[in-house]
Amino acid sequence: MTGQDLTQMLLDALGKRIEDAEATALAVALGKKAFKSATPNSQPGISAAKLGVDVGTHINIKNRALWPPRKQGRLWITFVSHAFIRPNYRGALPPGFDWQMDDAALSARFERRVEGTIKAVRFTLPQPREGLRAIVELGSDGRPRHLYLGVIQERAYATIYPDDKPEHRVEDGFFAAWCALEGLLREGRLDAGSSMPCASGADRRGLSWKMRSAGCSGRRT
Repeated sequence: MTGQDLTQMLLDALGKRIEDAEATALAVALGKKAFKSATPNSQPGISAAKLGVDVGTHINIKNRALWPPRKQGRLWITFVSHAFIRPNYRGALPPGFDWQMDDAALSARFERRVEGTIKAVRFTLPQPREGLRAIVELGSDGRPRHLYLGVIQERAYATIYPDDKPEHRVEDGFFAAWCALEGLLREGRLDAGSSMPCASGADRRGLSWKMRSAGCSGRRT
């Protein structure tokens, strides 16, 4: 194992396939030859407790650049998906964060949330780079128990899961709004409270043009 600062190597490897050079370099720095391929039932990572780092992998990352899960030959394509950094880590930390900060100090700098059935207190830090997120979780002693770095995952919209919740179907919403603006809905399909007032025909035409520019063609495909 190495005593070098692994932070940049972590940031470079996250979101990469495990056979990519960045992922291989990180595995070697953590004392392994390479990451192992994951499966739907197993996501092997690399744990380097002495360095304060656990790095995870996954085949199913809901991100447009990495989705959907797929095989190459007999193996699943596997990505370096996330890392947990512990207080004994000696590498560079995000600006404004250190392991001695308590709830009040973290709340003064970062967005605070209480999540899950265990009421975990978590703080959202600035993105370490585009496409990644950083989250700090407090331990029972009131100090950070770990820093989580991971690939940002997107909500499951209708383009991915056609039978998902209606409120996630943003494409349907844009299409319905375009139909309403163009006067294509049957009388009575919109009540007075659900239609969006427009000051003039020019306003409607302008919004309609913007929606067409965003990909609303006026017909379902």
